[in-house]
Amino acid sequence: MSQKSAFALVIDHKNQILLTCRKDVPVWVLPGGGVEPHEDPKAAAIREVLEETGITVEVTRLAAHYHPVNRLAKDTYLFLCRPVSGTLGLSYETADVGYFPLDALPASLFLIHRGWIAECLAAHGKVIDRSLTEVSYGAFLCHICRHPLIVLKFLWTRLFYR
Repeated sequence: MSQKSAFALVIDHKNQILLTCRKDVPVWVLPGGGVEPHEDPKAAAIREVLEETGITVEVTRLAAHYHPVNRLAKDTYLFLCRPVSGTLGLSYETADVGYFPLDALPASLFLIHRGWIAECLAAHGKVIDRSLTEVSYGAFLCHICRHPLIVLKFLWTRLFYR
């Protein structure tokens, strides 16, 4: 299992953000995932976007580096990217993909990713380097209580379909 993850904040020429809707749980997220052994996080972000959306991107810069504070999280890199080619398409991981204006992001956008988007855009080009405090055992327990079926489905896919 990878100890790092890489995500892409892809912004197109219309200032819209590329998001994917996961197949395993019905939430919208930034494209991204685990970094393979010996893979550079930047290369992983590019690979994940292509695999999940059909879009080839160019990384413009590192937007954030989040450090885990517990075993629930991984060392996470968020890269600001721009699309360079490709056509939006689905993968075995995605139920839907699309570009969204900042003022019309999906209601079911994963709360942590919503925060990352706002934080990175407000940083005005500065790289965010902080602990990933929003991924906590308390928040996980709260999420289980609010969305038990979604959490069970997510855990099932993680345990039995990897």
